[in-house]
Amino acid sequence: MSRAQVGKWPVGNGLLIITLIALCAVSIALAYTRHESRQLFMELQRLSKERDRLQVEWRQLQLEQSTFAAHGMIEGKAGDELALQRPGADDVFLITDQGDYRFVGLEPVHEVLGQIPAVNHAEAPSQ
Repeated sequence: MSRAQVGKWPVGNGLLIITLIALCAVSIALAYTRHESRQLFMELQRLSKERDRLQVEWRQLQLEQSTFAAHGMIEGKAGDELALQRPGADDVFLITDQGDYRFVGLEPVHEVLGQIPAVNHAEAPSQ
């Protein structure tokens, strides 16, 4: 070898080093891409489960809304077509199992119920 060639790499060795660097970069990019793909797939699965849960909740809310709408419709027809109205405070009575009744008026119902003696159905005479 001559002095001009000492310290210089042949063209083939430089190409080999560039190829190895490119190979390492592509390998790292491939590993990162696969990792990112798996992360995104797990996120997709989580969001799909949440979507399914929200769809079930939405159906339940629609059913509940239709139930409340039906109640309002019935109440509206009762007032409009049959001229029914809610009883006033003076017209509310509490009827017990013994057949007696008492005026409730504006008292809260839970307070009135607490004043009525409990009935033991095991001791009640059979009919």
